[in-house]
Amino acid sequence: VHLPLINKTLASCDFLLCDSLRDEMQAQEFGFKGLNYGFMLATGGFDMSDISIRDKHKPADRKIIIVKGREGGLVGRALNVVEAMKRISKELMGYQIKFIMVTNEARLGIKSLEKEYHLDCEIVKRLPYAELSCLFAKSLISISASTVDGTPGFLLESLAFGAFPIHSKMSSIDSWIEHGVNGLTFDVDNIDALSNCILNALSSPGLINSSYIINGQLVRKMMDREKIKTQLNDIIEQITIRD
Repeated sequence: VHLPLINKTLASCDFLLCDSLRDEMQAQEFGFKGLNYGFMLATGGFDMSDISIRDKHKPADRKIIIVKGREGGLVGRALNVVEAMKRISKELMGYQIKFIMVTNEARLGIKSLEKEYHLDCEIVKRLPYAELSCLFAKSLISISASTVDGTPGFLLESLAFGAFPIHSKMSSIDSWIEHGVNGLTFDVDNIDALSNCILNALSSPGLINSSYIINGQLVRKMMDREKIKTQLNDIIEQITIRD
């Protein structure tokens, strides 16, 4: 239904700047003929001085698992994470599991992890961004089961603040995660695969430590707000000169 409108819109565009490499490639397939300026983060990246808190909490000292708690709508699959954790509840003993952005549809499932499986769970209320950043910086791993399009902010914050990312497979995150190298991915509705990813992460300190270094380098290269600002200003200047 939408594709003819997308084709028409792209055909009328002079310039392209995308949020992900996937979008950049698809735009060409869907009819864009103008000047392509590649992709950069729609979020604008991070202040590098803000993400320095990641180094205050080394992976070996972290005991928090942070989970995106959104269930329902077109994209949220938090209950898949809950079900995966039930299957490996014994291995999760000793970790604090903190759910953020929790929707009402996920609350009962999260409560069951605490009451029936005796896991240390918390539904985190909305936090000021500085406190949320600190939570990511104290987290050993982050988990998101989602079909959200584009580059997820949850994933970017995990990378920026040093939480090992476990994320559902989407073509839009291929630019950021290489499975088994700097994170783990799973099919969004494959509960067993998700359970295995969590177990793999918790039992692989070498993978956690190497990804911490790799992701730190990736953040400095691709998410530096000042670099993105300079690149964007250059693009605007080029477009203005062309006009």
